[in-house]
Amino acid sequence: NRFAIHMAEDAVVTALDGSAAFLMMDDILERLKMLDYELAFRGFTRLTHTYFAMPAPNPNEQFHYFMALCSWLMGLLGSAWQAPSQSDDPNLAAQSLHSQLQQVGAPLSFGGWQKLKQGHGEPCCVILQWLLQQASGQAQRPHARLVVPTPWPAATDPDRVQASPARRRGGV
Repeated sequence: NRFAIHMAEDAVVTALDGSAAFLMMDDILERLKMLDYELAFRGFTRLTHTYFAMPAPNPNEQFHYFMALCSWLMGLLGSAWQAPSQSDDPNLAAQSLHSQLQQVGAPLSFGGWQKLKQGHGEPCCVILQWLLQQASGQAQRPHARLVVPTPWPAATDPDRVQASPARRRGGV
């Protein structure tokens, strides 16, 4: 397995063997933690280092999570794009996101909106990483007037929801 790794603007990684999404997810997860994403995404399934790198058992939940993260990160950048609801057509939702990403100058060299509709893979990780890089440079913090995303209904199942770090420590 040979890699061609290109580091530019805080580690945008491109790998020739399809592992780029896995490499990017480490950076994505660390940047999300620095922005305290857990506070806004309390009811969501806890992200893992592979969550957006490969298909999840529930693709609808994964797509909704991806859209909610994109909306939240764009909110940090001052862009008022609201994530579609779970009942919205995924095709229209992906088209809407793609259009909004064009407006904010995101790298869209991966192709059309259809790749975003998957909710996982290198195109989704490229977008998340780019939005996180932009948000990391902003002075605005995630607590300021941001829309709190609605979790996927299955994520509210008490058997699936993991306790937040504060709850595990005996806090809130």
